[in-house]
Amino acid sequence: MKTVKLAAITFASVLALSGVLAGGASVSAATVDEPSTQTGTAYVTFTKTTPTAPLDPNDPTGTPDHGDDNSTGEVGALTLDAIPARLNFGTHEATTGAVDLTLNNSAAPATPNSQGDGLETTDEDGLIYTQVTNLMSPDVTWSLAAQLSEFSTADGAASLPQAVITLGSGQNQLLSADGTAWEPQAALTNAAIALTAGGASVTYLESNQAGTTQQYWNTDDVSLAVPAGAQTIGDSTATMTWTLSAVVN
Repeated sequence: MKTVKLAAITFASVLALSGVLAGGASVSAATVDEPSTQTGTAYVTFTKTTPTAPLDPNDPTGTPDHGDDNSTGEVGALTLDAIPARLNFGTHEATTGAVDLTLNNSAAPATPNSQGDGLETTDEDGLIYTQVTNLMSPDVTWSLAAQLSEFSTADGAASLPQAVITLGSGQNQLLSADGTAWEPQAALTNAAIALTAGGASVTYLESNQAGTTQQYWNTDDVSLAVPAGAQTIGDSTATMTWTLSAVVN
């Protein structure tokens, strides 16, 4: 009985391959060739739980000067990683005239004001910078803006009325895909901006560039102008606010 059944099954298989079913039924080419389509799912999850550290403007593989001071600690898909923590314009003899002061270079011998003593402004090459990391779609345009508060003295009195900090156009660079070099971004240009103490926020850069970019200035690009009769004896400080915004194109 086992042998007979085996023979019958084998025979039926042969007939099916030849296009004829048992009992004389036939299978059309359309039925045999019609595909059966099913779907499955592939997925992956990315997270961003640690901040992107400030990078050295000259060598991204090295350790930046004052990186801890400049780091914002932001975490997310679009982050402002670093800002200039301090802008030190030094100590000067007061006069009745207008003055235009260049940003102190921390690597050069210069006398900082008492509030900045021992706290350098620039890196060893005389640069200050902002750094943005964009992990979002290139369809998102991000912008950077800066705003200067009013100056005040240590006891809270208003000082340096109508003072202006100017940042030149500066330079932009993009971190290479392997993270070992900076690539100049000539097409990405900062607008030179003048920030009046107590004035409105001013946008200086708009881009949809993905990855990590830096916008940097040397000391010659940054100045503080104080009008005639506006110099105030003693230490004067103001707050620089840097804002990163994004819109979907």
